[in-house]
Amino acid sequence: SALEAIRAEIEEQNGPRWAALKEAFGEADPAELTVEERQALRERMQELAPVRMEIRQTNRTL
Repeated sequence: SALEAIRAEIEEQNGPRWAALKEAFGEADPAELTVEERQALRERMQELAPVRMEIRQTNRTL
């Protein structure tokens, strides 16, 4: 169906982006991180802000 085709296209475009975000965040529980680790994670997520914007744009476009 058309919905499945759109879903597949979104998965194809966003899959690598989500993988990058998951790799950066990992399985870390922010509550268990040290202040330094949380700051490093925050900085990494800021670096990946363009990736999050690409995901949002793809979701809006399709």
